[in-house]
Amino acid sequence: MFLIRTSFILCFALLIASCGGNKSGSAEIIFPDNLPKVNSNLNQESPAGIWIIYRTKSSRTEVANDDGLTDILEREIITNELLLLPEDEHNYYRLRECTGIGITPDFDLVTDEENNNGYTRLYRSNTAEEYGEAGRIDTYFLSNQKMYGEGWKISDRQPIDNSYIVQENIEFFAVKVSDATDFVSSDEVVHSGFLTSDASGDRHIDPLCVGLQEHKYSSTAPGEDAGLYHFQFFSFFGTNSPGFEIYSGKSTNSDKHKSENNQVVGVQQPFYLNSVDNYCYSSDLECVNKYDFQSEILLNNFSGISFTAKLTGNEDLNNEVYIDTQISVIIHPFEPAETSQE
Repeated sequence: MFLIRTSFILCFALLIASCGGNKSGSAEIIFPDNLPKVNSNLNQESPAGIWIIYRTKSSRTEVANDDGLTDILEREIITNELLLLPEDEHNYYRLRECTGIGITPDFDLVTDEENNNGYTRLYRSNTAEEYGEAGRIDTYFLSNQKMYGEGWKISDRQPIDNSYIVQENIEFFAVKVSDATDFVSSDEVVHSGFLTSDASGDRHIDPLCVGLQEHKYSSTAPGEDAGLYHFQFFSFFGTNSPGFEIYSGKSTNSDKHKSENNQVVGVQQPFYLNSVDNYCYSSDLECVNKYDFQSEILLNNFSGISFTAKLTGNEDLNNEVYIDTQISVIIHPFEPAETSQE
């Protein structure tokens, strides 16, 4: 039972890794230190450009099993992203999330409603529901250089074992860092990067977004000590280049008699080309040694995002390079204009 429940929670944690309010003025919203100050030299007439976004999510999930017991999964996610918001002649500006679902949402299940301060994104889990039943996130244009969002979303309501429901609370802050409508020509950021894989060859990348996510989970099941999970997600989606989401993670479940570590590595690329999803107990060396994953986060703060990540197979997998990438987007320091206004 322990092995089954541990495997279930670990898989479920990754599955769910896949705003309401009435705030209308920036004076009542305190932006975190994770973001830079507003660059007053930028165009204040349009939000088009490159934005840096700091997002937090939290949730609590209770899973009722067929043995009558309930497992509890609590989750915290912190995300830092750089995102391109292109010019739009109809003034249709929408911040997206740098994930596969966030970049290309299913618009049969998602819709936007305009309001005086911004817009509300409404969710439903199937077409028989009304929009808003599965979530709503309010986004406020505090100016053409600052945005704020808050709300909730039910990630998945389809039963895996018996019954569960997970609702996540979401909050994000965004600051414009460049007027450029592509990363390559921007004067305010310096971008470099490449992507190599056996499936797609070598590519220089043209970002639509770059992101880093840190996932922390705590799971508890009756009669067992808490399990702790930590995942790191590396994400990139391009305008004219392939995208990816790479993840690695470890979990620890222990009781008085034993301790077991679980390891996860994986990568999802467009159309699931050359994708990997590998779950292992640390004691299963054959599974652990099937793939080699190496990564380094060089920068992840208000100055930008920079990381390297490489996932390869072992000799039995012909040493295949599933992904090898290095991405860097650095924001230039700036001198505020004399007429600076937040």
